Amino acid sequence: MDDGWKINDVELTSNGVSSRSSSECLKERDNLKVSVGKYREEMRKRRISSGRCPIKMCTFIVERIQGVYLPVGFSSYLPVSTDDNNAMHPAGRVPLFRGIDKVLNGKRPASELVTICGIKPLRYFWYMISGGLCDIVQFGIDFLLLHALHVNDSSTCWALGFGISIVVRHSSHRYLVFGDYVGGYWKSLMRMYTGYSIIIVISTLFNIFMTKVLMLSHYTAWIATLLWTGIVNYFILKYIWSFDGKKPGSSRDGDSSAEEDEGLESREIV
Repeated sequence: MDDGWKINDVELTSNGVSSRSSSECLKERDNLKVSVGKYREEMRKRRISSGRCPIKMCTFIVERIQGVYLPVGFSSYLPVSTDDNNAMHPAGRVPLFRGIDKVLNGKRPASELVTICGIKPLRYFWYMISGGLCDIVQFGIDFLLLHALHVNDSSTCWALGFGISIVVRHSSHRYLVFGDYVGGYWKSLMRMYTGYSIIIVISTLFNIFMTKVLMLSHYTAWIATLLWTGIVNYFILKYIWSFDGKKPGSSRDGDSSAEEDEGLESREIV
């Protein structure tokens, strides 16, 4: 027989009314999350101030980049930008870049936060930038496989290079295109490998056709395969990046994202 009862979320025991209700437990849990967040932020600030991590150098570079303004002659032809406090920039000049610090410190991507010459580029622009950088990495892997490891089969080099470069693409797309990982880094990476698996197979078969049937050279077939896979991959990523029913890169945490943005606006680069 139970020694206690529960009435209106308050536990009654044989010794009297418990001092902990469900609302108090939830409040205590929220306070714990806030404390953990403050602790992590304090540790981050200490690492920056101690100079023992690359964050200090990174923030210095970002500060310098965001301090570059277009000449007055060019700025007059572009929309006048404002800073986070809606104040006009010096002499109405347009900053070259804005929002890079928010990308590094927050969860939202450059496609949502960064402006170039006062203009916010389309998401696909950032995908091309991210994909182009990762294509260079894939080319380096392919070159290493062919010339250093002597993997002479073009299709094998393509499959291995593409598969390995997905790790780099995953991180690059997070910061430049789609935003924070949904479900954590490893789950998001596994989703990306799952979504890309069919493309790896199809593109490898296409590469075999280009090299074995059409007899194209190694890198001619590599470029031809790269061109169409880049476009297809964008549409695949739009759907596999997030399974919560929201658009990739959009706010996934509701009010917490809004609070984060407000905090980022008031945070200064150390």
